[in-house]
Amino acid sequence: MRILVVEDDNLIAKSLVKILTDQRYTIDLATDGQAAWDLIDCYSYDLILLDVVLPKIDGISLCRRLREQGNKTPILLLTAQDASTSKVIGLDAGADDYLAKPFDFQELLARIRALLRRGGSALPPLLKWRNIKLDPSICEVTRDDKLLHLTPKEYGLLEIFLRNPHRVFSCSALIDQLWSLEEPPTEETVRSHIKGLRQKLKVVTDDPIETVYGIGYRLKAPESEKKVKSAKLAQSTKSKLTNHHSSSPSTVSQVWEQVAENLSQRVAVIEQANSVLLTDKLSDELWSQAKQEAHKLVGSLGMFGSNKGSAIAGEIEKLLEAEGKFSQAEVKRFSLLVVALRQEFQRLGCEKICEDEAPLLWVVDGNREFTEELISLATLWGMQVEITPDPLIARKLIVASSPDAVLLDLSVNDTADNAIKLLTELTRRIPPIPVVVFTDVDSLTDRVKIARLGGCRILKKPASSFKTLETVTQLLQNRRTSIEARVMIVDDDPQVLITLQHILTSLGIKVFPLNHPQDFLDTLEIASPDLLILDVEMPDINGIELCQVIRNDPHWNKLPILFLTAHQDAQTIQEIFTAGADDYLSKPIVEAELVTRILNRLQRTYIIRNS
Repeated sequence: MRILVVEDDNLIAKSLVKILTDQRYTIDLATDGQAAWDLIDCYSYDLILLDVVLPKIDGISLCRRLREQGNKTPILLLTAQDASTSKVIGLDAGADDYLAKPFDFQELLARIRALLRRGGSALPPLLKWRNIKLDPSICEVTRDDKLLHLTPKEYGLLEIFLRNPHRVFSCSALIDQLWSLEEPPTEETVRSHIKGLRQKLKVVTDDPIETVYGIGYRLKAPESEKKVKSAKLAQSTKSKLTNHHSSSPSTVSQVWEQVAENLSQRVAVIEQANSVLLTDKLSDELWSQAKQEAHKLVGSLGMFGSNKGSAIAGEIEKLLEAEGKFSQAEVKRFSLLVVALRQEFQRLGCEKICEDEAPLLWVVDGNREFTEELISLATLWGMQVEITPDPLIARKLIVASSPDAVLLDLSVNDTADNAIKLLTELTRRIPPIPVVVFTDVDSLTDRVKIARLGGCRILKKPASSFKTLETVTQLLQNRRTSIEARVMIVDDDPQVLITLQHILTSLGIKVFPLNHPQDFLDTLEIASPDLLILDVEMPDINGIELCQVIRNDPHWNKLPILFLTAHQDAQTIQEIFTAGADDYLSKPIVEAELVTRILNRLQRTYIIRNS
């Protein structure tokens, strides 16, 4: 697919070219309307990505001219002007879609895919999986020539998997393929359709859909394909984790490295204007330049995930649009906004650096052949590995390195005691470090013992390097999802809210505290939490009543709920669980227990949602 990008902001243009090239599109770039017109006259494009504000020929005029010439190439307009009138003018000029800056890369890619799909294509041949046949020409699915009755969405899902037998689809990718942008479903809806499809197929044949935990779904491979070498499987899995429907953090970070200095210079121009404004009258030239840089930062910062930075730049632009002298209050506000803009830029830079760090796996295992193979394979998976055969030495080294996960061998009798001590220490840390345990025994008693010590996963020896890294990846994915979760806390004691917020925020969890139950429903809609924590005793409306409200709501009734209570009597506990609680913690709160309970609950919720 060939796409023409027409954008005069060189930073946004570079970012778009990088992101789209990584998605396997062929990209041409024009920085003004006339250059775009010349390119379109020479080449045929599958899509045009067109900025509205351009030199020489503006985007609206170019769009109108193309349509008057009979050019039917799909056009997606990009602009920082989010007014409804601007959208109407653009669409009336012949644009197919409209995206306001700052925009999310994922949304941009989804809209591009939607526009490219509208062109249509020739009907494909008969699609098969074992004894299942799908005929796209008549939209029928048969098993041994007997018709299977599927809903339109179930049919669509099966067709996608059969067309792409080696690709993993996330829920968001399936939404992009099967649902319109105007009425996107939740990921829960997608999973419900997949479950329905599985149930219908299980009646007549084996389940053809495989769940790749933490990633999505794919078509099950024939047995012969499962015997390929583990190194090739690892490389394949890594490529699917960054498939062409997603923009990986590393890709965005690479773009950030290329444009960060220029973005900083744009902020510096606004800072210079602020310095002059505080001491003297701002010249027309510097005023205009600062206004232009603020306008560009609205789009640039938003593209890199800083909605806050984009909003600050927008406020600065509005102030500079008022031609004339600033009042004293406006000068003060302008200065505060400029300081906030620089702080947000610095925060964003630190965030992008952190995104690009590979996870660290610490391996405590004396099998040299296995560990060497593991190190080699881990490189393909984008993972760092450190090896320490002796658990006693590892206990000292791991404290300093804080790895993302530990692979621990409990099968060597000479070092088993120190390995068990290490396992206990790792799982008691705050937050606990997830541990995958290697063992050569597989009895229920041994499994219970490991579980009591805090082991997160158990692998029976011998296990391949691929299976080991696959297990670690799933564990890290579950944990990362838990740490990125949103938790809402309702308690009338401000000190409890402050304490819980401090503990959970330090883990990277987004916390929404509330000490007035009367605002519960409004805060719930804003927070959209993954977990709800309720105090039992509160004035006016208590936690048990709030729990009942949640369980009676068709949208929220599956939300996990954890109670905090100073009462441990049987009646209170019974009332809590009768109301629909998933768990409870006794006050005073023990930090280690709180963290463990919350992380475990979030991880279980994530696994259930993606199963």
